[in-house]
Amino acid sequence: MVMIHMAHQKNVDKSKADDKYVVQRIGGGSIVDRRPIFSPDGKLLYVVYGHVIRAFSTQSGEQVRDFRGLSHPAVGVQVHPTRPELVVAVSESGEMMAWRWESGIHMMTVRLRVAGLANEDVRLTGFKLLPSEDGDCDVYVTWHRAGRKAEMSIFSSKGRHKVDLNFKFDNSSHSVAFAFGQHYDGRYVVAISREKLYTIDVKRNQGKWYKVSGKRLLTCVACHPTELCVATGDNTGRVIIWKDVLDNDQPPSAIYHWHTLPVTDVVFSPSGSFFYSGGGECTLVKWRLDSPHDKSFIPRLSAPICHLNVSKDSLYVSVSTQDNAIQIVDSQRNIKKTVQYFSWGVQSAGDDTPLFPAGLNLDHRTHSLVLNSRAGHIQFYDPRTHSLLYNLDITGFNYLTQERNTKIFNVEVIRLALTRCGKWLSTVEFIDNGELSVQCTLKFYSFNETTQNYSLNTAIDMPHDGRVHALQFQPAEGPNSVLSAVTTGDDKKFRIWSFESEKNSIWYCSSVGYYRGQPVKDAAFSPDGSVLGVTFGPSLTLWNPENCNLQCSLSSANASDSLPIKFIQFGSNECCHLVVTGTSEALTVWNILTLSIVWTVPLRLSILTKDPCSNYMAAFTENNTVFIFSPSSSSPVFRFANVCPSDKQILSAIFMPRQKPRNDGSWQASSQLFFIDSNQELLSLQRAEEVYDANEIGLGLPDWTPSLTPFSSLLAQQASSAAAVHKEKNHKQLGEPGKNEIEEVSSSSIYLYDLFLRYSRYIHI
Repeated sequence: MVMIHMAHQKNVDKSKADDKYVVQRIGGGSIVDRRPIFSPDGKLLYVVYGHVIRAFSTQSGEQVRDFRGLSHPAVGVQVHPTRPELVVAVSESGEMMAWRWESGIHMMTVRLRVAGLANEDVRLTGFKLLPSEDGDCDVYVTWHRAGRKAEMSIFSSKGRHKVDLNFKFDNSSHSVAFAFGQHYDGRYVVAISREKLYTIDVKRNQGKWYKVSGKRLLTCVACHPTELCVATGDNTGRVIIWKDVLDNDQPPSAIYHWHTLPVTDVVFSPSGSFFYSGGGECTLVKWRLDSPHDKSFIPRLSAPICHLNVSKDSLYVSVSTQDNAIQIVDSQRNIKKTVQYFSWGVQSAGDDTPLFPAGLNLDHRTHSLVLNSRAGHIQFYDPRTHSLLYNLDITGFNYLTQERNTKIFNVEVIRLALTRCGKWLSTVEFIDNGELSVQCTLKFYSFNETTQNYSLNTAIDMPHDGRVHALQFQPAEGPNSVLSAVTTGDDKKFRIWSFESEKNSIWYCSSVGYYRGQPVKDAAFSPDGSVLGVTFGPSLTLWNPENCNLQCSLSSANASDSLPIKFIQFGSNECCHLVVTGTSEALTVWNILTLSIVWTVPLRLSILTKDPCSNYMAAFTENNTVFIFSPSSSSPVFRFANVCPSDKQILSAIFMPRQKPRNDGSWQASSQLFFIDSNQELLSLQRAEEVYDANEIGLGLPDWTPSLTPFSSLLAQQASSAAAVHKEKNHKQLGEPGKNEIEEVSSSSIYLYDLFLRYSRYIHI
């Protein structure tokens, strides 16, 4: 056996100019972290998207304009209170920029600096523009010290530091929120921290604090537009209306209680006669201020509510939800439009189910990526246009909201696969709440060319006893090929499902396979579909999918290599005689002609995926390093460390074939590598020169990515080389070498099953 470390060789030149790669954000990124605002006429909705402010039409939901130029992520967006033609945003670093809303022309940039503190010691978290006495505006800024203290300062519109308000909170244990109001004698500011409501009269810079009863924590706050009245939400679902809060030691209050979960946001209407509240129940509640029992609802929103806002004419309400969507609701309580780029997962099917459990999948018909969406749905996302094509409801269930002191699980899609032609889609939906029996359903959908939608063909309850680990269609070479798919499950078996086209046009289980009572994990077909590889414990087993006959079982002779195999991929093109397997500690390549190990490397593997259009594969490790390699060589052609922050992890990856392949000879010439992380961002590796105006378009570099530097200065992060030549080492053969057959594979496409018949005399089962 050959044991080789997949490490960078010192004698390899890594400083090639064409190897400068950076991580680029293709999709994802939150549009719901900050509250969106309406334009004065209500025709536009301004949304914070990283470094960019985006304007959307409330009539069509389409993007109208971008406001660009911030060097750091924005903490909010406002319309200038005395010059409504200006849109203003402030970044985390204190950079304030203004643009004309009609043209997007940049008008000014002002630096807000807190006196006596260096920029690196301060991080802005929010701001508010309010009219000033000189006819311009004051900028109220909330910020955190390096020691996690939340404070507020007032600046002039020119950036001059005026005063620090008498607020200072410990922000380490509970969120802090601020709101701004107007009363008969001036302006006031309120804040919440844990169980206390703080108020300050801006003119006197003095205030009071009030404490809610019981073991309750305040979660949100809003001020009445014209009166000395404050609304707060708490973690028990109550909304408390406080009156006369500046000078009264015991201000009168009223309780409005419908929510059972924490109230996440509350907002008054422009007239102040109504207010809206939202929380984890996925329901928008409209209250009459003068009647706590008079309320109306918009139920069954797509996900729990994050933020609310109301247009000046009260015609629209924006509802930001946790699935990364903003729903625009009209005065008749109808959802008029939805703004959404990339749908986020909200809740998993069980404690051990990660985000996006179905991973990244490719739909060749639409040239889009298919992955989990909100609970029970899958989404078709086009990474070229950065657009969400559509969502498909798989489970058909309403979203079950959480209950107080009880964790509720929703049915989730944990596996999906599509045929290359896009005619068939298969999914596995699963739920395990730890109390009742496990529910699992395998479904097959056919695409209707007339309706341009998928329709359910077959549903199979409990295809396996427990969770399904793998789902894959068999590659079909021609129109008359038999449609088949394979699944593996907790019952230590794999099942082959076939389509009966002559009688009932349904899918059925045509065969079942198992091996020595070993647990089964992954399964994959060879590129031509003639061989099925299934991993049972530490063994790689190869089967004839037509009759489910076991052809051979391959295991390492090294007793230390007894870890279960988690991943399997067949090589493509001239590497079709090689199979790559991965455990949690090693990556191994097998030659299925000679039945021997070609090479193995120690690697803490987390993801393995292959490029269907070339020989290359990508291996992601637990420490967020990616290796690009060919199964024919243990020397990686590319290496990139820290593809995401150390506190995040890569969840899934896929090579997507290019519609127009490149001629540059790079490892991404035929396909592009995409991967998604636990921050729910879709990422890719791009050459630095291709990341054009990265921050300006709101995509480009993620917020955690360092600035671009020459490739030669990032030797610890990236390494690229041609396949290095290694000195031959003696190793044990698990079968006889097949030189002639290997040459045949290299020169022409071969039917792999015939080769297994030739080598069956060397196989020991």
